[in-house]
Amino acid sequence: MRILHTSDWHLGKTLERQSRQSEQEMVMEEIVEIAEEESCDLVLVAGDVFDTATPPAWAEALFYETVKALSAGGKRAVVVIAGNHDQPERLTAARPLAERMGIFILGLPQDVPQGEGEAFRCTASGSSWLELTWPKEQAVVVALPYPSEARLGEIFSSKIEEEDYAASYAQRVKELSAALSLHFRDDTVNLATSHLYVQGGKSSDSERPIQLGSAPAVPTDYLPSAQYLALGHLHRPQRLPGGRGRYSGSPLAYGFGEANQEKSVAIVEVEAGQQPSVKTVPLSAGRTLLVWEESSIAKVREKVEAGEAENAWIRLDLKLEEDASPSEIRSLKELCDSFVQIRLLMPQQEEERQRDRRAGLSVDQLFRRFYMKQKGHEPSGELVKLFLELLEEQDVEVDSI
Repeated sequence: MRILHTSDWHLGKTLERQSRQSEQEMVMEEIVEIAEEESCDLVLVAGDVFDTATPPAWAEALFYETVKALSAGGKRAVVVIAGNHDQPERLTAARPLAERMGIFILGLPQDVPQGEGEAFRCTASGSSWLELTWPKEQAVVVALPYPSEARLGEIFSSKIEEEDYAASYAQRVKELSAALSLHFRDDTVNLATSHLYVQGGKSSDSERPIQLGSAPAVPTDYLPSAQYLALGHLHRPQRLPGGRGRYSGSPLAYGFGEANQEKSVAIVEVEAGQQPSVKTVPLSAGRTLLVWEESSIAKVREKVEAGEAENAWIRLDLKLEEDASPSEIRSLKELCDSFVQIRLLMPQQEEERQRDRRAGLSVDQLFRRFYMKQKGHEPSGELVKLFLELLEEQDVEVDSI
C-alpha cells in the first residue's frame, strides 16, 4: 500500500502580519494532486493543522475542503491528529460528517475513530488506534494526538513527577506506545503517527536537540513499534534517528530559520512484514523565504531591479557603518512587497549576536540573559518555565528572542 505523510500545515499562520492564505490554498491543492498522482491509499496528517486554537474561518474552510479532496469521495483513507497548536474540540467538530467519507480525526489520545469509506472499512478501533481493511490488504494505524503532560496525566490518572520531569514524561510515552503497539499484527501493515519531539530531532532555526516547554524530547525507541513512524512537530523535513520513519516537515517555510529550505511530503510504500520504501516529493507552491545581508542600500536596489526579490518573502539585514534615516528605510519598503522585516545591524550589535551564537546558549539561557539586561536581575524559575511554554505554543523562532 502507498501512504502520503504530511504535517504542520499551520493554516491561518501569517508572516510578520503578511497573509499566507493564497500560498496555503496553493500548497493544499498541490498535496491533493500528489496524493492522486502517487495513487495513495492512505493519507496521514501528523498534527498542527491550524496555527492557533481559534483559526480564521477561511482556514477552517480550507481544512475541510482539503481533507474532503484527499479522501476522493471515500476512496482514500485520511487520518488526522491534533498537534499542540490545535484545539482538539474545534479540530474534531466535523467528525460526524467526516467519518462518512473515511476521514478519521482524532483530537485527544482518548478518541476512538469510527467510520468507513467507499473502498475500505474500519474493522476495529480503540483509543488512538484503528484497523483499516481494503480488499487485498489491512493496516493498523496508531494515531496518537499531541501527548501533553495534562493529557498523559488523564490517561494515567496521576501527575508526572517533577523530580525528573523529562524522564517521567518519556516513560509515560513509552508505556502508552507499548500498549498501543499490542494492536500490531504480523499480517497487517503497521503504522504510527504522532506529534512530539524525538531526541536528535533538528529544529528549523538551529541544529540543537529540542527540549522546549512542557514536552521534553523522547527517545525514538520509546515510540510504537511500527514499520513506519509518521511524525509532526518539527518544520525541517528529516529522517528519524534510527531510520524508522521521519518528520515530513511543514509544507511552507513559516520562519526565516527555514530560509532556502526545500519543503516536501513523504510517500511511503510498504507491505506487511516488509521494510518500507520512502521517497520525498518536493512542494513548489508558495513564496521562498530569503535572508539578505547587505552593507549598502544601493546593493539592495540592484538586487530588486534584477528580479531577485520576485516570489519571495525577505528579511533584510542591513549592516551599515552609519544609521540609515527613516526616509531611506521607507524607500526600501516601497521598492516591492517582498520585504517583511528590515533590521539595521550596527557593527557592535552584530558582534554581540555572533558572540551569543558562538556560545551555543540554550533557549532558556538566552531568555535569562535578555531578562537580566532589561531588569537587572535573574528571572524566577516559574517565569522561565512560562516563557518556554508560550514559546512552544506560539512556535516562535529562537533567533527572534
